Amino acid sequence: VTLIARRVKDVLAGMEGMKATTISV
Repeated sequence: VTLIARRVKDVLAGMEGMKATTISV
């Protein structure tokens, strides 16, 4: 896994996490 791909995956995971948090709140 390249650093860029890992970064993109990280950002996408972060966005999903924020979305889930917003919905749960």
